Amino acid sequence: MIEKFRDGKAEHSETSLAELLGFQQQTIRAAIKPLLEIGFLEEVGSSFKIPMLYRDGLRITQGKAFETGGTEDDE
Repeated sequence: MIEKFRDGKAEHSETSLAELLGFQQQTIRAAIKPLLEIGFLEEVGSSFKIPMLYRDGLRITQGKAFETGGTEDDE
């Protein structure tokens, strides 16, 4: 599952995670539980972020992988 994040963005919503990983949105929380437990994903408010530790190795860039409804603010 981690490899699917390669060359992507660092911040995800439940919807963007479901699309990226190929799960239905109703089951995404259970699907990402192992990623949360090992520290690959961190829950921050209503979104999920990949810590800086993993970003360089997977060429993950700062920013959101989902629309927020307003202007997109990168970190």
